[in-house]
Amino acid sequence: MPLKIGIEYIYALLSVIAWSTVFIVVKIVIDESNPILLSMFRFFIASIILLIYVYRRKMLSQLKNIYLDEYKNIVFQGLTGIAGMSSILFYGIKYTSASISSIIMNSNPLIIAVLSYLFLKEKLKSINIAGIIIGYIGIIPILSRGENIFKLFTSKHLFGDILCVIAAILWSLYIINGKKLLERYNPIIVTLAAMTIGTVILIPPLVIFYWKDIYNISMKTFWAMIYLGIFPTGVGFTLWFNALEKLPASKLSIIGYLVPILSLILSVILLGEKINVFILIGFILVVLGLYLSNV
Repeated sequence: MPLKIGIEYIYALLSVIAWSTVFIVVKIVIDESNPILLSMFRFFIASIILLIYVYRRKMLSQLKNIYLDEYKNIVFQGLTGIAGMSSILFYGIKYTSASISSIIMNSNPLIIAVLSYLFLKEKLKSINIAGIIIGYIGIIPILSRGENIFKLFTSKHLFGDILCVIAAILWSLYIINGKKLLERYNPIIVTLAAMTIGTVILIPPLVIFYWKDIYNISMKTFWAMIYLGIFPTGVGFTLWFNALEKLPASKLSIIGYLVPILSLILSVILLGEKINVFILIGFILVVLGLYLSNV
């Protein structure tokens, strides 16, 4: 019999492929564009797409309710997981490689596991703890690029790596705080509410400090913003939420591990980035740690 793959798996895979390209596209344009500008237009475009989706699903009343009843949490979500995470991540990509930034950013489940234990009192099994330890050990050769660990603090990539770590922490806080919202609201409503607020938060610093950049957008940056807003963010999240309606979160999380793998492959093929054996070993340890920390 021919192998049949459900449409939900195709949705999830397309989302993962789209998300893996974010690091590549940003790396290509970041030297001539502003991270805040890139982030703001990315989420502005995506918000419109998700708003259309919510309207067609007749869920606008839920969106109104979450704005009114959870405004403090939504502002926190928009500040950490949208405005803060994206801007800082894009700044980080400017000073480090796309492949390393993807691995660091997508190691956030290791941070989430620790924060969930500390603040949500979620239990950790022995295998989860082992996974967290293995994952963090894997981060070391990635950050050091296989060089002497003591040279890490003088590495030209250190600033970018630190920014990516901060972005991963902000995203982890977004996920932790969002867990209680997801008990009462549809995931796409929580995401759209945070995305719109995050977009609004980005407007003042953009207008006050970087208004000249708005008038000097290159065509390459313009198309990058369009791409980031439509495919990885707007369409990517829409497809992911459709998959989430039919697949358990545990299966989706495993599919999500493909993001850093695909980013790594694309960064080598499209950007010519060099991946040595130490980075590869660290990457394998991180992926193994991610899996074990969530079983």
